[in-house]
Amino acid sequence: MSNVLWIGGPPGSGKTTVATRLVRRHGLRWYNADARTWAHRDRALAAGNEAAHRWEKLAPAERHAANDEALLAMSLHRERGAMVADDVARLPVSPLTVAEGSCLSPALVGDPARAVWLLPTPAAQEAWLTARDGQANRLYRLLASASRTAPRMSYSAWARQRQARRSRRVTPSWHSRRAMSNEGILATIGNTPMVKLRRIVPRSSAEIWVKLEYRNPTGSMKDRMGLSMIEGAERDGLIEPGTTVVEYTGGSTGPALALVCSAKGYRALIVISECFSEERMQLMRALGAELEVIPAVEERGRVTAQDIRNMVDRAAELAREPGTYATDQFNNPYVIPDHREKLGREIWEQTDGEVTAFCHGIGTAGSLMGISEALKSRTPDVRIVALEPAGSAAISGGPSGSFAMQGWTGVVPPHWDADRVDDVWTIEDAEATAMTLRLAREEGIFAGISTGANVVGALRLAEELSARSVVVTLAVDSGFKYMGGPPYA
Repeated sequence: MSNVLWIGGPPGSGKTTVATRLVRRHGLRWYNADARTWAHRDRALAAGNEAAHRWEKLAPAERHAANDEALLAMSLHRERGAMVADDVARLPVSPLTVAEGSCLSPALVGDPARAVWLLPTPAAQEAWLTARDGQANRLYRLLASASRTAPRMSYSAWARQRQARRSRRVTPSWHSRRAMSNEGILATIGNTPMVKLRRIVPRSSAEIWVKLEYRNPTGSMKDRMGLSMIEGAERDGLIEPGTTVVEYTGGSTGPALALVCSAKGYRALIVISECFSEERMQLMRALGAELEVIPAVEERGRVTAQDIRNMVDRAAELAREPGTYATDQFNNPYVIPDHREKLGREIWEQTDGEVTAFCHGIGTAGSLMGISEALKSRTPDVRIVALEPAGSAAISGGPSGSFAMQGWTGVVPPHWDADRVDDVWTIEDAEATAMTLRLAREEGIFAGISTGANVVGALRLAEELSARSVVVTLAVDSGFKYMGGPPYA
């Protein structure tokens, strides 16, 4: 075949990802040598996923043999002058066709100057070594979880099926929500639905999908955090029956911990400031938590960084008492891995791996860091934007004052890692409050002010990206916790 750029490499080296980027970016034709399939534009990824699914079905020994064959082919090409690259920016884009495969023979490729080989990733190398020892091959399980199998049907039929699936955005297949559960209330945490915004998003901008985290039992995404912190402590033997769990909170971590402790039989002692809504305090008490309410720096509904510090300090004092355990959400080691393996993975699966960008406000930063790890490990060029209150923009260097987004902190939390984020934007109280009301009245999404702030950030992202892009954010908690103040009162 003439005028072809050949992209080869062992399984897991990113061939399909690179080929798909080039095909979509430059309108090229695409050929998957492993699947023996021609495609154009969006068909590329479907055929590549089908090939990945076939790889996943191979036994470890067969995978190892296939890898050896790929490495042998790569060495033959390199002897004949082929390039070896691990960066898509270095690849030429002059051909009309991009072809990729694991075991491209020199006879098939012909001109070695038109072949580029991608080096295997460290994760792929580790997986091959694991396969040598006869254990499960982690790489291919990851490939399977990150891919959707393309049905064996015509492209038009497959496209119709895919569009129908995208319009539903059902809960992830890997852990479907059951209508009935004998495992108790904690089994209903997670696997929340995702919906597309239809009325407030301009037609020319990217799609915006909102994951409805207020569908968790206490009406907040923090149920995930509460469960991960308690179950992590249980696994490591840090708590036992009769332990008092101590936490500082002003957002929704308090009700979440109260729920989990109630279901598991622990006593929950929550430190909260008067600046937070009365509805939150009522919910925590209803779930059996004991509250220590400390004075606010300003007034109810106006949060300051000093309020957060005061709660942290008082909780640390209480946690020194015998028989207590401090979950310490700002420093808890179980939060980020849990969000990476569950929330981040749900987003990836519910968007069929098509998520282009994600934005979210900074509280403890645990969910933002976990989701970033999950998405960027699958598609490194996913754009991650962190949001912070304009009234206390500690990370981007703004003023230190009060703000309306309950659950955001206005500080640089210990979980924060700037290397996992592409941008940091500030959100004004007024625009967050107005958007919260618009979501309720125009989209039927009844959520809190931090959700409105998240959607403000998502709209900015959508305006910057193409209409084919997919932006995801979170509806963090329910509007029922805000009935006593703006924007609903």
